[in-house]
Amino acid sequence: MEGHDFFIEKVVRPEIVCEGTDAVLTVEYDGTFAYRYEWYKYGVNNPLSTNDTLTLSSVTTASRGKYYCSVIDIRTGQVKRSDTVELKVKKRPTIVTNPKDSLLMCWGDTIALNATGSEADKESGDTYSYSWTGASIVTPSNQAVISVGPRNSGKYVVTVDNDGCSATGEVWIEVYRPVVDLPDYVYISEGNTLELNADVPAGSRLVWEAEGNVFEDINPFRYPNIRNSMEVKVKMLNEGCEAEDNCKVYVKRGRGYKGGMQDGYVMGCIEPTILLQDRSVASCESDTAELNIVAEGSTLRYIWQKYNTTTKMFEDFVPPAGSSVEGLGSHNLKFTPLTLDENGK
Repeated sequence: MEGHDFFIEKVVRPEIVCEGTDAVLTVEYDGTFAYRYEWYKYGVNNPLSTNDTLTLSSVTTASRGKYYCSVIDIRTGQVKRSDTVELKVKKRPTIVTNPKDSLLMCWGDTIALNATGSEADKESGDTYSYSWTGASIVTPSNQAVISVGPRNSGKYVVTVDNDGCSATGEVWIEVYRPVVDLPDYVYISEGNTLELNADVPAGSRLVWEAEGNVFEDINPFRYPNIRNSMEVKVKMLNEGCEAEDNCKVYVKRGRGYKGGMQDGYVMGCIEPTILLQDRSVASCESDTAELNIVAEGSTLRYIWQKYNTTTKMFEDFVPPAGSSVEGLGSHNLKFTPLTLDENGK
């Protein structure tokens, strides 16, 4: 059939393609005969495809440009060229975080995670948004920089989006909680040598303090010829983190005193000395339990304290609401009955 004609209506292409995805361009025309197709990128002589559809796989910024399709009537050789269409390729963010991959932090601290470095390759017109996921994020999670205060090790994931073209990155946070443990209290006779040993990881640094004196990098800690009751403190430093503990040291002195009122010597106050006490008492809930102490001194006042596992200190004992405790100001503390809330030391 002679004299027939055909028309190219348009080339269909995506509005914006994300870097790394495929772009598909299709030519639409009005005609009923056999045709051949040649796809070109403007400025490139060789055809990219001879199909009615052009597929560009895993596009990059180099794929940006103008494209057109030539449609050839196989019978007559007539050529029609489409209008050019521009392919816009949007860059995916390159994730850059600080810290880069992982970080060791101390338990109880708060640190910053920063993804602003991801904008180093940002182009004009790009709009970046952020989204972080992970435990204990203490600032808004939709910012480039966030603060976190985790109590356990874990992973944080940031997603950076550029107008629908996104990328993700990860940071692993290793939470280190150092522990140094001393006995809560020690009893020792006057004149003896006090020795305390701290069980700590190899490479740790220890700083001891007793009676205002500081002793560094020794373990065990020895204090010879001890005379006075005191509190010994130790601080451990390891991997940039710190832990502290203390020990109450009670010194038992001899019971003889020289002088008297008749020779003009006034005997000073006799320091309290614990002679005997219950080390542990086991009892069933709802039973009656007692704690007893035998002490000597000029004027004795009894203050019962309970160990707080959170502060790691002994604090004045306050009976739980609803319990019945007798003898708070005496040498005999009586629970009637004993409850689970009163379990401890």
